[in-house]
Amino acid sequence: MSNEVFDFGGIFDMKSDDFKSKETTQFSNPDFYSPRIDDENVKDGIYQSRLRFLPNVNVAPDGQRTNIVVKHVYYVPDPDNPGQKCYIDAPSNEPKAKDIASVAFMMFGYDKSKIYRSDAPAIVKKNAKQLKRNTYHYSLVQIIKDTQHPELEGSVKIFRYGGVIYDKIMQLINGNPALGINPIIPFDPLNGKEFIMVLSKGQNDQGQELNTYMQSRFVDDRSAITIDGREMTDSNEDKQKIFNFLKEKSPDLSQTMFQKMTEDDVERLNRAVRDVLDDDHYFAMAYQACYGKPFVPDAVRQSVVSSTEYDDDDVDVEIEVEEQTVEEPVRKAPKKEESASATSSTMSKFKSLKDEAEKPAPTKKPADKPSISDMMEDIDDDLDFE
Repeated sequence: MSNEVFDFGGIFDMKSDDFKSKETTQFSNPDFYSPRIDDENVKDGIYQSRLRFLPNVNVAPDGQRTNIVVKHVYYVPDPDNPGQKCYIDAPSNEPKAKDIASVAFMMFGYDKSKIYRSDAPAIVKKNAKQLKRNTYHYSLVQIIKDTQHPELEGSVKIFRYGGVIYDKIMQLINGNPALGINPIIPFDPLNGKEFIMVLSKGQNDQGQELNTYMQSRFVDDRSAITIDGREMTDSNEDKQKIFNFLKEKSPDLSQTMFQKMTEDDVERLNRAVRDVLDDDHYFAMAYQACYGKPFVPDAVRQSVVSSTEYDDDDVDVEIEVEEQTVEEPVRKAPKKEESASATSSTMSKFKSLKDEAEKPAPTKKPADKPSISDMMEDIDDDLDFE
């Protein structure tokens, strides 16, 4: 018997801990498997395929190997391309990050929130619902059978899915010891389970039509991965073949991970939220609640920068408020550019804004005002995004 030591990256000895969420883009990217109901090859409004979830053999830049990447994103009107929508990563992928979109959603679009403003206009509440944070999961899959696109069969792709499929995966992985149900790792290349993916139309609790994976399911029997038409065994030769196959065919899953946001990224999200709410008064409320300083419209900011009376430090005036206090700001100027003749009036408004900002911070916090940290915890505790 050979004493040769084989290193297969741990894919044949997976544990439940390997599937704990790792917090962290797609459509035309050939690395992704993106089934769509509006695909011209779909019949009867249902997209079906047979998949196998696969372990990730590649190590991410952070030195970790994860099989399920989890990331929070927003799907909002693109602030740089009117009439189009885009995905923007949520700052709250990072712990304690300031996320103005979630704050605005909690204040105006989610009536179960502790900071919900019931006095906001109906149109602002409606607009704010667009800021609901979505949670996506990403894993590698082998496409075993796809009658809509048979050219994909046998390939390995990145599959993006929501909470419905994620729950089905974790139900298998966790098992139910109290009922005598042992854990099963569906990603196991030798003893996993194939997955019947069914994408169809459904309705949410509000009666809105949406795409759903509710009919998807894992098959009953376990099996090994099939490569080149042959089901693999637990021999070292086949294990090496599986490892080489995954190493060669798997796209880089780390491309789906959250990347730390730059100042430009944050500013783009600010503009998107402002455009969605379409009311500077209520945007200013969310801005101050999130960042702890007043919102200064571009027209005011530009006037200050061009003035010889003020220096750059006058532009970003921070209010020293306790984290628990959410001040209601004064209504600000509309978005349109101010004329040169209005500069004097603009400067007067900014002086008032600056004077207000320099007032001593309140020393006694209202009992019913939650902290910014509470807001972010509410987002995760109260909302089950799909």
